[in-house]
Amino acid sequence: CSSDLIFTANQQGSGIAAVLHQDGITAVTPQNPAHPNEVIIFFLTGLGVLNPDVATGAPSGGNLSASASMTIDGAAAAVDYAGGAPGFVGLNQINVRVPATTRTAESIPVVVSIGGRTSNTVTLPVAS
Repeated sequence: CSSDLIFTANQQGSGIAAVLHQDGITAVTPQNPAHPNEVIIFFLTGLGVLNPDVATGAPSGGNLSASASMTIDGAAAAVDYAGGAPGFVGLNQINVRVPATTRTAESIPVVVSIGGRTSNTVTLPVAS
């Protein structure tokens, strides 16, 4: 069983990730895909202890997690931020740059790793 769970559009932990474009508002969908070199925002749980610690039930101020890594289409993606989603309780986010080498497809595989654990595999629609 995966320890980290990337949220998905179908709320089942599989299929297309619940991910936003860099504007933080617009959803990444097959009709509005991500693009190579674009920064996108994933939401998940299970990144572990935040730094500094956040009190139980308190919203995050953007507190950082231990270093997380992400692969998109099997390539390492540059993680710009991994930690608590600012203003939310118990919600984590990862801001990541889609690798320049990412193929164009509606179901590019995405996986997060942290502390020797790997997440559920989700997909990401990408267009050139």
